[in-house]
Amino acid sequence: MADYLKLDDLNIQQGPLFSHTFMALQAAVHGQGIVLANRILAQQEIENGHLQIVLPTELRDPKIILCGQSFRSFR
Repeated sequence: MADYLKLDDLNIQQGPLFSHTFMALQAAVHGQGIVLANRILAQQEIENGHLQIVLPTELRDPKIILCGQSFRSFR
């Protein structure tokens, strides 16, 4: 995946790992990093302006998106 996203230097062994998507989404909402998540599960946070899609292209599975904290959520 890192090669596909051109993130060769990405260290996926560092930082928190979550066993539940909801926890990973909440961490991203609170500025703790980015999340690779199911589009349906992330949709409400995107619509509310808490997350934004940070990868401008579609991944191999269109149901999966890469999200990060939205600048609008700093208000």
